[in-house]
Amino acid sequence: MSKKAFVSILVVCSLVFGAIGAGAASKLIKITAYQNPAIKVTVDGKNLAIKDGKGKAAKAIQYKGTTYVPVNSIASAMQKPISYDSKKSTFKITKAPVSKKGIITLSSDFSESSVTNSLKADAVALIKLYADEIVSGKTTKFNSYVDKHIIEKTSKNYVLGRKYNKDKYKQQITNVRKVNNADKRKKYSSALKKVTTSKLKNSYSYKSGGSASFDFSFYPDGWTATSSVHVSLGFTRLESGKYVLQTIYIN
Repeated sequence: MSKKAFVSILVVCSLVFGAIGAGAASKLIKITAYQNPAIKVTVDGKNLAIKDGKGKAAKAIQYKGTTYVPVNSIASAMQKPISYDSKKSTFKITKAPVSKKGIITLSSDFSESSVTNSLKADAVALIKLYADEIVSGKTTKFNSYVDKHIIEKTSKNYVLGRKYNKDKYKQQITNVRKVNNADKRKKYSSALKKVTTSKLKNSYSYKSGGSASFDFSFYPDGWTATSSVHVSLGFTRLESGKYVLQTIYIN
């Protein structure tokens, strides 16, 4: 569904965060509307889950020939964050802080907290592919991720490049396999695959004028603290002001 199509679907703000406040409540107008569970919304052929501000399933509302759906569902479909300014009674849908289409890119004015939350899913995915590859000994999945998401070294930039990341990771896999037998690697792999974003810890994050870094840790149940796995995503700043992913360390 295009952005124009989204604009044509009016949104009912009360479905998003519930009561909005005394100031806004004084301007409310009572109406009689109808829920229509038959209404569905698709985005590029895929069904959009219509949810309220608490993440629970919601139904579209029809009023005088117009269909209303929660604004947070629209923001989710557009893959953009949403916030509510209670003083101005205004919902704000802003550009996503992280672009993951191709090379992972951060906007020049990104906030550390928003990027940290967005990158958790990537850290989880990287830990799971690491779990697979310490068993198989192959680095195919990681290399594919690098080719898609890390900026390549050219004569016009000073980044480390994809080969550097692939070689570094391959050495890590070799080292882990060398000091652990097949049975232990298999058990450790199974433990790592239980990682979720809620179990992931943000070890640290920082942003400077020329670079940024986000480090995540996972401590699998039943293993010592020294068996934790760490994922570090390093970014470098381009002349345009945007930050692009240039390194991934997993150990």
